[in-house]
Amino acid sequence: MRLPRSLSLFVSAAALVSAQISGNVAKLDYGTFTGLVSDDSSITYFRGIRYAEPPTGDLRFRAPISPPQTDLGSVNATEVNVPYNTTAEDALPVLVWIHGGGFQGGSPSSDPPDYLIHSSAKPLIFVSLQYRLGLFGFLAGQAVNEDGDFNAGLLDQRAAMRWVKEYIGEFGGNSSDITIFGESAGGASIYYQLIANNGDNEDLYVRAIADMHERVQETVLAEVAAEVCGHNCGGQPAVLARYPATSYIFGPCLDGTFVASRIVDAFRTATWRRCRFSSGLGWSSQLAAPWANTSMANATEATVYGFLKGQYPGLTRASFARALVRYPLAAYEGASEESSALVLQGQAMYGEARYICPAVMAGVYGREVWQYRYDNPASGSGHGSELAAIYRAEPDIPLWAIMRDFWTSFATEGRPQAKGAPGVDASVARVMFWHTFSASFSADSLSSQSNRYSRNTRMLLNPGMVVQENISGDLQRRCAFWRSLKDEMEA
Repeated sequence: MRLPRSLSLFVSAAALVSAQISGNVAKLDYGTFTGLVSDDSSITYFRGIRYAEPPTGDLRFRAPISPPQTDLGSVNATEVNVPYNTTAEDALPVLVWIHGGGFQGGSPSSDPPDYLIHSSAKPLIFVSLQYRLGLFGFLAGQAVNEDGDFNAGLLDQRAAMRWVKEYIGEFGGNSSDITIFGESAGGASIYYQLIANNGDNEDLYVRAIADMHERVQETVLAEVAAEVCGHNCGGQPAVLARYPATSYIFGPCLDGTFVASRIVDAFRTATWRRCRFSSGLGWSSQLAAPWANTSMANATEATVYGFLKGQYPGLTRASFARALVRYPLAAYEGASEESSALVLQGQAMYGEARYICPAVMAGVYGREVWQYRYDNPASGSGHGSELAAIYRAEPDIPLWAIMRDFWTSFATEGRPQAKGAPGVDASVARVMFWHTFSASFSADSLSSQSNRYSRNTRMLLNPGMVVQENISGDLQRRCAFWRSLKDEMEA
């Protein structure tokens, strides 16, 4: 497994000549970095810029030392992404990307930012970062407590964000106009960064975007930590065999300092950084454990409980029985020719508990929160599918162009807006604003400031329509139910 401590910076053709940056060469106080200009001369890529000392030897399970303490000399940095010819005086908005992968894997290299940068109405700088994953990033236990630091992966992210704050001006970025953006485990990271240090974000960002954030399982992590052998971890700990239905093992845990409380508690008590916030909404068939695999011929509702129990070991049968009242099997009978009612029931429970309700929670406890629901029957609406709109050039559809407008305008203007909509003539220069109205909004209330920051609406992103919709009372009640189980689910 790689142990990265680098980031990438991408700057577009509007941005690179100052006392510290000339052409595609940036001089920092610990090294000189040479970037790569894109074939069309629109973006300068600075990739692999080290933001901390390598996490090896005594630093393996410790907080990062950033910036590097030794002069790196001249480095070919082929991942800060900067508009070409940007100058330090341009002070462009900055979008910092934290990749997903369940805290076990993943890399920002699979999410090229070129299309997003080119789609932005205003130039911006795109930064992606690497952080420690799996046991290297999230090993816990007494040995680490005595001679290391918990949540090293989150600490890597925070160190990279401090690096951006300190050095982005040398690349033409505005250190006071930074948006952090993550999906899946990256989206969960956004939540953890919001609550870190009891909500002290050190003024490292002013906005945040969390796409399909996920929760992690502390109970399994604690048992793994109890069985592994400190810094000399070899082989797969026996505890993993006891949890064959658990999808993710390593992830953030309560450490008493950086992560002092769980996300639900932090949001409820307002011990999180309240900034402008945008948040969005495969399955058990791949599990070897038959008692948790809802695609098996003999599956029952007990199988659905087995799967959920694998993800949330603290979930009791009594609480699952209460969940069945809210997700009755009869509601899913005949709903799909491809999936059984049990599969759909389990998907609904897990999807809402893990991905959808955290977004709803942000609206409940936040102030300026823009929520969305991605519904694309043509290409799929599964976990992570919306990233195709952000990072993939083909096949492009009008919906994806609108989504890129929303995402980039949020980073550059502080408010999501887009031109056009499905079914609207492209020649019509219509700007669509993503509002947060009250449940009783109407066309006459679009400009009403009193309705801007209510908590029960979201944007529906569908190929046939992009419209504001109400979050149903049933969904809000189901989400409130899952929040009530925060201790069992360690949320």
